[in-house]
Amino acid sequence: MDMRQRANPVPTLVPWIMLALVGLIPWTAAAETATQVKHTAERAVAVDAATQQAVEAWEAEKQTLLANIDRAHTRLQNIDWQRRKATDYSATLNRKIEALKLRAAEMEKINVELLPLLDQMLDRLQTFVAADLPWQQAERRRKLAHTRQLLNDYDTGLLPKTRAVLETLAREADLGHTVAVREAEIAVDGQPRQVRLLQVGRLGLYALTMDGRQAYAWDGELRSFWALDEGGRDIGQAMQMAEGTRILALSRLPVGQPGAKTTAGGSRVNGK
Repeated sequence: MDMRQRANPVPTLVPWIMLALVGLIPWTAAAETATQVKHTAERAVAVDAATQQAVEAWEAEKQTLLANIDRAHTRLQNIDWQRRKATDYSATLNRKIEALKLRAAEMEKINVELLPLLDQMLDRLQTFVAADLPWQQAERRRKLAHTRQLLNDYDTGLLPKTRAVLETLAREADLGHTVAVREAEIAVDGQPRQVRLLQVGRLGLYALTMDGRQAYAWDGELRSFWALDEGGRDIGQAMQMAEGTRILALSRLPVGQPGAKTTAGGSRVNGK
């Protein structure tokens, strides 16, 4: 029941009015008492209204506080999950760090053992190229120098260094299976002469003057070309075959020890 209904002053004034009418109390006193009761009732109604307003205000504040508490509880749960997950992440990262340390130690051991081997392989390859057929020597030396530069670079990893050495080896190995023709310049009696060169793997290197009249073969031991008294026609045909303009077996090319042929009228020609 509403406080204002319970504090209604009308029923309270009735007994006093009745008493005043029957003469039990003076009318003036009854009037004063009724006024006091009315004021008391009015104050009670005002207090009750203020209380009701306070209760309603507190109810709204309580709902806000409950919502804040719920959000704080959810946030605490999330923080607890993050803490537990961070612990799991930390354990996983520690295991990965240990594995990386072991791998780094293994790589260091491989570096210590493999890097000197790569240097030795490249040293032997440079010596081999220097003694090999004078075919594309400038390009081959340039690639060797580039590989050496990678091996001497501290910041270059083991894998790029190994790949560079293996690729250089592969290129040199492919040269042994190559049949090719190109124009070049060789020295004859100290004079440059333009010729066409025929490279047949590592079996031999042959030269034919541009007019096709004089043929030469490379002597690996003496590091020079020696003149052929005959065989120019066969070399010319072999060049046509290598260029795809003629089909002919290469078995007729002069191979073997060229030094023995100089006694038959051949002469030495220095090659560049």
